[in-house]
Amino acid sequence: MNRGRIRVALTATLAGLLLTACGADGSGQGAPVSETSGSDFPSKNIRLIVPYPAGGSTDLLARTFAPSFQEQFHQNVIVENLSGASGTQAVNELMDSAPDGHTVVWGTAGPLAITPTLGHVGYSIKDYGLAGIATINPYVLVSRTGSEFTTAKELFSAAKEKPGSVTIATPGPTTIQSILLKAMADEAGVKLTLVPFGGGANTLNAALGGNVDASFNVLSEVTAQIKAGAATGLGITTDKRSPFLPDVPTLREQGIVPPVEGGPTALMLPAGTPDEIVDRWAAALKEATANKKVLAQLERFGAVPSFIAPDEARDVIAKLAEAAAARVSK
Repeated sequence: MNRGRIRVALTATLAGLLLTACGADGSGQGAPVSETSGSDFPSKNIRLIVPYPAGGSTDLLARTFAPSFQEQFHQNVIVENLSGASGTQAVNELMDSAPDGHTVVWGTAGPLAITPTLGHVGYSIKDYGLAGIATINPYVLVSRTGSEFTTAKELFSAAKEKPGSVTIATPGPTTIQSILLKAMADEAGVKLTLVPFGGGANTLNAALGGNVDASFNVLSEVTAQIKAGAATGLGITTDKRSPFLPDVPTLREQGIVPPVEGGPTALMLPAGTPDEIVDRWAAALKEATANKKVLAQLERFGAVPSFIAPDEARDVIAKLAEAAAARVSK
């Protein structure tokens, strides 16, 4: 090949490369990027970050759902515990991740709504994406067996007669339990004295030991004690009675209105995740909440499977954030 032909061949090759880089039509747009469009998702292992230590209720729920996600996406789903800063360290890690669907967080009421509403944690409730709510974890107002209070209505009536005389144990002033109790007290026009005991087990022991009039616990923490007759369920936050505790009346039955039915667990995504990927995660979450293996595990935990689509889930979280903002300083 002579030098002229070599120059022609090189020129054609370079032109082809430039057209590829700039777009075949010369528009400069180029081919769509698969990470942006979501067409290649999932293309690698998926990180499912839990914002609390291994072995806790949040961790167990995430690990219950992970196998279903793995089956649906045909990729490894690696559960990673990243605790710290009241659950917000995990969310900030999410914020720094590529919005390609390969990193998600199993969020609870704290990092979803309460903590970003109350403090400067690097994000707000508008700064992350949502695939939807997976479960609602109901709360039960509990007293020791033999207490003067056998219903929530009796307890609230006593608080109305003598403001501040009724004591209820909670895990802490900025927890969802405290926020829900304050919201219900405001709605009913009563004053309750909330006593922080740092943890669900501690609050229940305080009530059973007679140190306080009642405690406000996650359903799974009190089911065994109520069934054994050691504790009395005064009322539950769900709209309908729980199949786990059918004899415990709802709070609504007694004229007491909680702002939400319980603590949500939701799947969080980085902001800017393409709609196509969000939709795939929402579909996977919905399918997982109907999976027989998942349902069997949820029954053991006392968690209520309750898929709520992204838009409606956003409304639930906004209500919780509003309740937190209005009442945490009281």
